[in-house]
Amino acid sequence: MKNLTTAVFATAFTFLSIAAFAVDTPDFVIKNEEGQKSFVLHLDRVLTEKVQVRILDAEQHLLLSDAIREKGPFAKKYNLSNLPAGRYTVEIEDNYTIKYQPVEILDSSLVIDADHLTAIYKPFVVANGKLVDLTFLQLEDAKTEIEILDDAGFPVYNETIEDSGSITKRYDVSKLQAGNYVFQVAVKDRVYYRNFTVGGPTF
Repeated sequence: MKNLTTAVFATAFTFLSIAAFAVDTPDFVIKNEEGQKSFVLHLDRVLTEKVQVRILDAEQHLLLSDAIREKGPFAKKYNLSNLPAGRYTVEIEDNYTIKYQPVEILDSSLVIDADHLTAIYKPFVVANGKLVDLTFLQLEDAKTEIEILDDAGFPVYNETIEDSGSITKRYDVSKLQAGNYVFQVAVKDRVYYRNFTVGGPTF
């Protein structure tokens, strides 16, 4: 196995950044129902990818997980009347983003804190067997850890990116030994993976 400094070369590039950040993600609206501890989630469309809806409590414990796979416009009511009063988060995840909508359950109603809706963009990774291109809009105040693992799980390359913002880099992996690899991007407690092959079929 070649060492970390000679097997992989990383360079900055910019030509993918606009296309990667302009992905067509489904829009959503959460509407509460007056006098009820419930809300209705409206998606303008569900594409071929799965949309995952989760509800978490203030300690980030998972209370509900719901996978939506229907295509086209979608609406569903979520009844939270069995939950105690307090603050919760509705998390909506698709292939490109994770969005967090805070809500608060009161004694007899539910309040949606629309002003504090936040979004995290997932890294966009393209691999062709010789090159791995990364485009990532990283807006959190945190380091980005890049790692390439071989099929045994051993790292063959690692890098720490200290700054947030737009990250666009190209990794030349053509000098790695033929085989299967994992390109891994980690920010805080979230880890994203992209499998790729060197010296074999590309995908």
